[in-house]
Amino acid sequence: MLPLNLKYLMESVVVAEVNVFDFDDTLVKTKSRIYLTTAEGVSITLTSDEYAVYESEPGDVFDFSDFEQIKSPSPISHMLLKLHYAIRNLGPANVFILTARGDAGPIRTFLKEMGISGINIIALGNSNPLAKADVIRSEILTRGVKLIKFFDDSLKNVAAVKALNRDPTIPDDVQIMSIKV
Repeated sequence: MLPLNLKYLMESVVVAEVNVFDFDDTLVKTKSRIYLTTAEGVSITLTSDEYAVYESEPGDVFDFSDFEQIKSPSPISHMLLKLHYAIRNLGPANVFILTARGDAGPIRTFLKEMGISGINIIALGNSNPLAKADVIRSEILTRGVKLIKFFDDSLKNVAAVKALNRDPTIPDDVQIMSIKV
């Protein structure tokens, strides 16, 4: 059993910094596509970039099945280098991937092939930008994080996370850097 004062210190440890990376179009480009069928029955194929700015309309039906795998990955070297540096400098417990994909397995396999392992991958299965903001809010509130650096290609995701700076539940001494890549 730990002495009471050591137990208290361990429970009150504050995490200084956490780095959060999106996967698609932030760390890697892929040939994965989103298939859209509009309410009028028109079929449209969207890239991740196109989907990121698409304004959904009532009746739209999306098929994300391409994202169950990583199709023809092309690493974005400068961002993978940032990921490597973050892991080295902050430790794997303070770096994670936050993706709209529904399955972390293919990402874990890809990263392992790139020599990266041991970091948490959170696969939301949800493309709503508020879902990413909720995860980051939870990191801040449950782990006492003082600085979040969030890297994402989507302006909607960046804006949702940046809005946490105005969230009354977030302590005033927390800094959130939401970076569009």
